Amino acid sequence: MLQLCDFIEDCEHVKLTQRILHLLGREGPYLKRPRQFTRYIYNRVMLESAPIKCTATTALARFAAHNEELLPSILVLLKRIMIDEDDEVRDRAAFYHYILSHNQVALKSAYLLSEEMHLSPSGLERALLDYVHNSHTVAGSPFSLATVPIADIVQPNDLSSATESDVVKIKAKSNTMAGEGRNASLASQMSGKRIQDSFAEQLASIPEFSGLGSIFKSSSLVELTESDTEYVVSCIKHLFSRHLVLQFDCVNTMADQVLENVYVSCEPDDPMFNIVCTVPCKSLKYNSPAVTYVLVELPEDLECHSATFINILKFTIKDIDSDPSDPGLPDEYQKRCVKLSNTLDFSLVIKLIICLMKGSHLISSFCPEYIVVGTKFWPYVNLLKYCLMHPFIQTNRV
Repeated sequence: MLQLCDFIEDCEHVKLTQRILHLLGREGPYLKRPRQFTRYIYNRVMLESAPIKCTATTALARFAAHNEELLPSILVLLKRIMIDEDDEVRDRAAFYHYILSHNQVALKSAYLLSEEMHLSPSGLERALLDYVHNSHTVAGSPFSLATVPIADIVQPNDLSSATESDVVKIKAKSNTMAGEGRNASLASQMSGKRIQDSFAEQLASIPEFSGLGSIFKSSSLVELTESDTEYVVSCIKHLFSRHLVLQFDCVNTMADQVLENVYVSCEPDDPMFNIVCTVPCKSLKYNSPAVTYVLVELPEDLECHSATFINILKFTIKDIDSDPSDPGLPDEYQKRCVKLSNTLDFSLVIKLIICLMKGSHLISSFCPEYIVVGTKFWPYVNLLKYCLMHPFIQTNRV
């Protein structure tokens, strides 16, 4: 940490300096001699530009929030920062000085003690629009951030690899029509957007899915066929509060064929999973990826959390040089099954979160490694992963 403090003394990169200051504010209060770091941080307030000053001010406030011994001296520093020439710096200093000097526990916990929520900006915008346009919701309850999806934290060196992933490739060439792949326009924008946001945007543009709300989580891409088969199909699962959308990305590798009215017939092995509708792909041309969707209603029963979907790709096949009036021949193609099992636990996770927040009797007991929901044992590690939660430093909270 001291090496980082020395490094930012001569660092000319704003973003890098901000990230180091953020790290100091997050980890510094827990080190043996936290007071020595506050001098380095305050120097940045005196010598750097406004963006760095803002980050340094927040870092100082975090030291005071975690360490009572440092509180008086940091309050003095915040008073000095309140006369800074930049509005944002002054506002931050005044805000932090108020909540620290008046011991505003709720504000201190929300803005200084807890980690950032990393909310999806586009998801927040959609959730606010849904809330404002729904008069019953506005009158009944206040807006809750629990309805906003959490954005994945993408590291800068991961952006290039993310754009080359199978998920991006299969969506980048899709068409913009309903059944012709609604995710084609994202091709040029994918490098600057998070994958979760792109999923939410493409699904929101489909009328059949407009009333489902915000996406809770999207799975990774699963190949349902081999890459050298006639028709290559992969699947991505999108979870909503009460529904599951199965996105089937299809590629036709037969140069002499064109497929029309392409859709996937899904048959769950559990009748509690109800197939609501299918969004077909109008045309699947050679080497032009397209998308078809299946909307599934999730069961209310907590125990009905796993199912296997038998999938059959159905379509009308035509020769590439056939007459436009040719009706074609109906055909189908068997694919691997799509499973909802303990690797995803989609429906169970949502109900489990609700139970955790409400203290439901469904959570019967817990121990350091496992939590018991009904008759099921769930490792805490998996629970944190599926619920998109993180441990709070040096506490037993998440």
